Amino acid sequence: KYKSIKGSMMIAYCIPVALIVILGTTSYRTASKVVVEKYETSVASTMQASGRYLDIVCTEIRNKASSLATDKKLANYFSSLYAENNTESKTLYNDYYVSLSNYMRSSNFLSDYYVIANTGDPLLSNEKTEQMRRTIRKNAFLEFWDQEDVAAFKDESVKNAWVGYHPFIDKEYIGDQNKYAVSYVQPFPHKDGVVILD
Repeated sequence: KYKSIKGSMMIAYCIPVALIVILGTTSYRTASKVVVEKYETSVASTMQASGRYLDIVCTEIRNKASSLATDKKLANYFSSLYAENNTESKTLYNDYYVSLSNYMRSSNFLSDYYVIANTGDPLLSNEKTEQMRRTIRKNAFLEFWDQEDVAAFKDESVKNAWVGYHPFIDKEYIGDQNKYAVSYVQPFPHKDGVVILD
């Protein structure tokens, strides 16, 4: 009789314990699944938002580079006005310099810019002092299209490109490779100039 009471008590005690263990395991699995699903949804939303933001940034950079590369006044400056070295050419240069400097200051994603051509003074960010600008070789742009970092442009179908680095520009036009992750390169329509936005 003692053994049967002991056995009954053990069974009576083990049944709730087993049910609690089963309930705890089921609850843990359900809660774990919900937490993982919420985490995955949150990560996917964050990635989509980041992707949309990067798309907006890239579109903004492409649009700015394209508008500069096809700007008739800017092309006119580089093709002939620079040589006249008169008030009109200096005013035009200064207007673009101020406009680009303001654009760079207002931008959270632009670290530097270069508008260079085979003639005329290049438009470079205001971080480059006058003394630094004097070290730029006048004919450096003539070597630009021969560089490995813009080799993709040898294919005539390539109209613009994102590049990871541009050592020639960094060396010749006082750039800093540590200040940019990628650069957008937009040639002028006849490849007699180029816009580079870091």
